[in-house]
Amino acid sequence: MDNKKRINRITGQINGIKKMINSDRDCLDLLQQIIAVRSALAGLAVSILKKQACKKGQKQNLDLILNKLFQIN
Repeated sequence: MDNKKRINRITGQINGIKKMINSDRDCLDLLQQIIAVRSALAGLAVSILKKQACKKGQKQNLDLILNKLFQIN
């Protein structure tokens, strides 16, 4: 998926979370959407890292970078 499309989808998800907060939606519904945004952001990060690593010839470092990225809580 194109990164611009990913960002647009993430923006839509965040706007949806704002509306959910304003309408006092259930905590579990909010958490489900937050987890979905977090997953979408991780996908965007992986996509960006893969493209950058390929441009710079650093494919060997990609696994290390991805492991560090997903260890962050």
